Amino acid sequence: MRTVFFSFLLLLAILGSLFAYSSYLTHQSDALISEIDGLLSATRAEDFGAVKSKMEGFTKSWEKAAPRLALFTDHSTLDDIMLEAAEAKGYASSHESPELLASLETLRSLISHIPKREALSLYDIF
Repeated sequence: MRTVFFSFLLLLAILGSLFAYSSYLTHQSDALISEIDGLLSATRAEDFGAVKSKMEGFTKSWEKAAPRLALFTDHSTLDDIMLEAAEAKGYASSHESPELLASLETLRSLISHIPKREALSLYDIF
């Protein structure tokens, strides 16, 4: 009877950990995406003063989130995000709106893909 009870507790702990893991990735992704959305709207309005300050805010948020995300996600994805963020920063400093918009949309796609890619599915198990 004890074995069944401990097995059940272990199963609950694993499921709880998976839920917390998924929730954390979704929360981090949503926070970064909301910052990118602010950058997109400032870029469309061609307010490059706001773009510069929002880009600095995004960079700080990314630098804070990246080490924690590295514990859970594929490093090649994080490398792609870092490269795209550097590219966007360059476009922002040179006031190139079309290229910046494309780069920000790519960033948005890469970041929104993190929770989907890391989600546990039955396909991964079997």
